[in-house]
Amino acid sequence: MECVFSNNKLFINGYVMVKNKVRENRYNWECEKRVHRKNAETTENCSARATTDCVNGVHTLCGTPTDHNHAPEAHRATVIDFRTNIKKRAHSTSDKPSQILQEVISNIPLSIQPYLPRPEAVRKIIKRKRRKCLPAEPTNLEEINIPISLRNTFAGELFLLHNLSA
Repeated sequence: MECVFSNNKLFINGYVMVKNKVRENRYNWECEKRVHRKNAETTENCSARATTDCVNGVHTLCGTPTDHNHAPEAHRATVIDFRTNIKKRAHSTSDKPSQILQEVISNIPLSIQPYLPRPEAVRKIIKRKRRKCLPAEPTNLEEINIPISLRNTFAGELFLLHNLSA
């Protein structure tokens, strides 16, 4: 049985499980297709669960996971890794979205590429990730702090007529 752990997701034989509860070193996982609504249709709602013990950062499966009511999707793990790599590159570089997409997609097998998000969706993923990393916008003039190096022109003349923080 193939079992791979990545952040809050566990990949078991083509199924993706998400973390549900943690008690001491025991992790409880549920299928990502589980729906937490009372009126959910049973065809869309998978109640499969798994339990792992985590020792020194290594997860080991306890027993056998319960059965899923849908087919495994072998491509899901690669698609999730693709999205994670896109977000990491968006955070760590200032490359254009098309450059990030080309670099990350070059490592993906051709058989998986039809399951990847469209380029427009990838651009939005990058934009959202970068927006989240920006500092908060000031809500009033007192919160604006202009560095000393930007207060003068290249000729050394005073650029700012009035500085509220000084």
